[in-house]
Amino acid sequence: MKKTLLFALFALLFMGNIHAEEDKAKHVIFIGLDGLGSYAMDKADMPNVRHLMADGSYTLEKRVIIPSMSAPNWASMFMGVGAESHGFYSNSGSVSYQPTFTNENGIFPTVFSQFRKKYPDGEMGCFMEWDGIRVLIDQKAFNKTQYVSYSKTGDQACAEAAAKYIREKKPNLFFIQLDQIDHVGHGDGHNTPAYYAALPVVDKQVGILMQAVADAGIWDETVFVISSDHGGTGKGHGGISMEELRTPFIICGKGIQKGHQITEPMVQYDVAPTIARILGLDEPECWRGKAAKVFSEANADIHNYVNGICTDEDCKNPYEEPQLADGCYQLANAGNLIWFGKRVNFGFTDINAVMTADIDLEGTAWTPICERNATNPYKGTFDGQGHSILNFFCDAPAQEITGASFIGGLRGTLQNLSIHGKIVASGARNSVVGYADAQSLVSNVHSYLEIDATKMKSNDTGGVIGSLGVGAEVDRCSFSGTLTVSGNSYDGFGGIVGWTNSGRITNCANYGTLTCTGLAKCELGGIVGGVSSKDFYVFSHNLNVGSVTNTAANPLYTNALIGHLSRCRVENEIANNHFLAGSAAQGIGGSGAREEAISANNAQLSGGEITYLLNEGRTDSIVWYQTLGEDNWPVLFAGHKTVYKSENGTYHNGEDAINMQAADKTGKSSSATYTLKGQKVSQTTKNKDIYIVKGKKVLK
Repeated sequence: MKKTLLFALFALLFMGNIHAEEDKAKHVIFIGLDGLGSYAMDKADMPNVRHLMADGSYTLEKRVIIPSMSAPNWASMFMGVGAESHGFYSNSGSVSYQPTFTNENGIFPTVFSQFRKKYPDGEMGCFMEWDGIRVLIDQKAFNKTQYVSYSKTGDQACAEAAAKYIREKKPNLFFIQLDQIDHVGHGDGHNTPAYYAALPVVDKQVGILMQAVADAGIWDETVFVISSDHGGTGKGHGGISMEELRTPFIICGKGIQKGHQITEPMVQYDVAPTIARILGLDEPECWRGKAAKVFSEANADIHNYVNGICTDEDCKNPYEEPQLADGCYQLANAGNLIWFGKRVNFGFTDINAVMTADIDLEGTAWTPICERNATNPYKGTFDGQGHSILNFFCDAPAQEITGASFIGGLRGTLQNLSIHGKIVASGARNSVVGYADAQSLVSNVHSYLEIDATKMKSNDTGGVIGSLGVGAEVDRCSFSGTLTVSGNSYDGFGGIVGWTNSGRITNCANYGTLTCTGLAKCELGGIVGGVSSKDFYVFSHNLNVGSVTNTAANPLYTNALIGHLSRCRVENEIANNHFLAGSAAQGIGGSGAREEAISANNAQLSGGEITYLLNEGRTDSIVWYQTLGEDNWPVLFAGHKTVYKSENGTYHNGEDAINMQAADKTGKSSSATYTLKGQKVSQTTKNKDIYIVKGKKVLK
């Protein structure tokens, strides 16, 4: 009996160890980006690196060791100690003084030598663009090392050679050093246009390595580590400025906490113990560093969430991560939406999202998605699926391109969304979308925002879009809020778009209240504030019934549809636009004004005539609807009814015609036969159908 129990206990412990080993990643891909300073990450166009940041753990506060040179710092990352212990104090190619300890190969113990002790038959490789790495890695421990000269072979040669090795050998531990960023830093200088231009080139090489891991079939068992040896200032490094001392550390993969920012202090010599823990390696007593707190078992999220926002004091993940299905993040609450916005702002700008419920942001100040959009606007698709964002509030300071907005810069699609709340305008381009760039689409978006543009100078502010760029399109959008302008602002304020010089604005409506206080030159329009027609654009099938007023004496550019049309090319399409008589002085103002704006009275609007005209007489595949007797004017919601026109000139909702008395133009009763859509027919079809005769439904 005792033997049976002992055997069972032994088996249980043995199986436990097996499962523990199975829980560990089997591969580590360590990518060294020489010369990448943390100062550059805010502007860096590096989508692959940012993807690993967003999907893993990271810090931008990892400190280098002194001196801030390559060899001392790569050595510290490999050897788990500072230069005072490993002996590499310069880039001379050898130790500057005797290390405090050496292994059997005559070098201070590295994470690579520890791997070889643990796994004698394991696969380990090293590729480098700077030959100075060779003396730091304990070459005898490796299956393969290869130096590929960046200056002689071109941008991608080292990454491509490494990718081939990864696909063929599936290494358990692999290190690559990419030198181009440091090379440009020395040649053109840090924090220069050339430096930032090098970052996406190197990011592409990171992508090559990531793809190789996927091709090798080891993605799910891999951890990626990205680290840098130093930053820089001017054309060098080696000093003690923060631009030189702060470097990024990024880790992503199996067993690593997702969406986690490392808050504990981290130094170069913490990298080796972190890799050792991933692979279950023994850490020599002579190492000084400690593993970063990035492992999922140490950061398990057991916090309480309300509306997707953590209510506990110490939250590893303050916002609930949304589910990912069919390539789209499923946004169900405020925390999901905030999480998504932060993920995009990490630089992962082409991801997609759908709302699965109305989302209430009460108590939350919104940070615009892609607020600094000069280089990285949002390129994905955000689909509200007919849901609403409630209690939205943004009072963001003026940014490089945009002010306060839901999406600062858009080069993708925003559709099927209603948004309620308040924006306090600041600087340029305040709206649901601050700036809709080339080829972007904003469709079926309905704004109920209170937009306050009175506190500071602001311009290009609209109910839906602040500024509409070349080739962008806005369609079937409406504004039912308030826009108030005062102070010294005057350029481009509109119910739908603040300002544009091109693009397409079609099937849009303003039902809201637009007010400019005391500014005679205020460009204020029910649909668009200002248009400068340098390029081809389309402005058609739009409607204003909202109030557009300017309290200044003799205002220049306050009009029902377009406040100020400064130029108008002949080929520009301006057609079938309507406005409520009295909502403003005229439809379109400015030197380029044309007569395509049609004034309508309340009877025409409430009776269905304008709805019918906006649809160009069509009764299928339409955009505008109106339930007569309930809607005072045309609306853009398909839940309302289609408007038909009878031959006698009356407008109706089709099925209502069976309750109407058919009459001729004299008003007398008529025995004529009509279809259910009010269309007069000379003879009925051979097949029996339902018609209207003298206002009654008849089977004929």
